[in-house]
Amino acid sequence: MNKLQSPGERQATKKIKLNAATPMIQHHYTSKEIRQKIYSVVSEVSGIETSELNTSHSISDDIAPSSLDRVTLFMALEDEFSTSVAEDELEGIDTLEDLIRFVERKANMISA
Repeated sequence: MNKLQSPGERQATKKIKLNAATPMIQHHYTSKEIRQKIYSVVSEVSGIETSELNTSHSISDDIAPSSLDRVTLFMALEDEFSTSVAEDELEGIDTLEDLIRFVERKANMISA
């Protein structure tokens, strides 16, 4: 179930930047909690059941094939973890495993 965005909303999402002082995750989550939250959001956005998701799923091929789907996915993750992420930080996030590792790294930077 993808939420359609107006052109203004899409443009606003391109301007989202991470302020160095803004934590990625304001709550300390365990790796298991992070994985569960990511699977839940991915399932909701993509329509793929959580039981069918695996870490080798491609973000752009399997989970969010259109650019609108990817924006929707990353906005939903930002909402879930109460954060914003710069577009350039998403480079190299190709699979579900990459996404999980990215969020875990951010969580570890905050809790360190």
